[in-house]
Amino acid sequence: MRPGREPSDSASRALSAGRLTASAAARFGLPQGCLVAPGGGDNAMAGLGVGAALSAAGDASPLVCSLGTSGTLFASSPVPVVDPSGTVAPFCDAAGAHLPLLCIQNCTGPALEVRAGYGLSIAQAEAAFEAAPPSPPAPGAPPLLFLPYLTGERTPNWPHAHAALLNIRPGSLSRPGAVYRAALEGAAFALRAGYERLRSAGVPPASQLLVVGGGAQSNAWASVLAGTFDLPVVAAGETEAAALGAALQAAAVASGATVAAFVREHAPPPAGSAVLPLPEHAAHYAAAFAAFVEAGQKLYD
Repeated sequence: MRPGREPSDSASRALSAGRLTASAAARFGLPQGCLVAPGGGDNAMAGLGVGAALSAAGDASPLVCSLGTSGTLFASSPVPVVDPSGTVAPFCDAAGAHLPLLCIQNCTGPALEVRAGYGLSIAQAEAAFEAAPPSPPAPGAPPLLFLPYLTGERTPNWPHAHAALLNIRPGSLSRPGAVYRAALEGAAFALRAGYERLRSAGVPPASQLLVVGGGAQSNAWASVLAGTFDLPVVAAGETEAAALGAALQAAAVASGATVAAFVREHAPPPAGSAVLPLPEHAAHYAAAFAAFVEAGQKLYD
């Protein structure tokens, strides 16, 4: 790429990374001299793909949760969000604002391990999950806990941690739906602990959770996240949100529009209706989350 003369719109001039050189144009089969957008990281692009960009008034964007091999929580912010511990990454978004982000290392992997161990397809695992609803807390009957640290963990900083299944009782392992639920809850609890860290760093409270990534279309994931965060959960309108975000950024640069305004206008709305937390499960999630945090601290801190 080489610097070039940009369109008159000052925002486009600031956002374009240059123009395509002759050699690059020949390699990719594109016109020489076309504008090149600056791009960005995967989470920053996903934020654009779901329309999580600040309004002109600087209103907070939705809290986005990416469910993949690792899991992330992030939201655009008009000001830097600095966490002295380094737990919350002080990234910038791809539209001129900031993107405080929390990342856990183990997210969908534990659920995949359970499915593989029981030989279940995704559909079978989801059906087993529905058949194993959470039980109300009871004295002497602690919840089944899956500490999801199959590959160590970065948040908290436990690189030498291992996964653990706790509070096993007779019959626990003969109920694959209960073990699968525990695996989803373990990852969700790790994300919830990260959300508390985001809040302590200054990120405003969320009114809903917008999910993207491999787990975004799963009813089981939506149910567990809604209960864990006590928030409505909605799936992004495009599962490949990062790719869409890159396309939206490029289109904004080509059109001369500001990226934030362009993605708010053109990003697809959430898919389907929100999954709401169920009041009858609130006690379970509160008790299980507290037990999860305590167990992790005792084992790995």
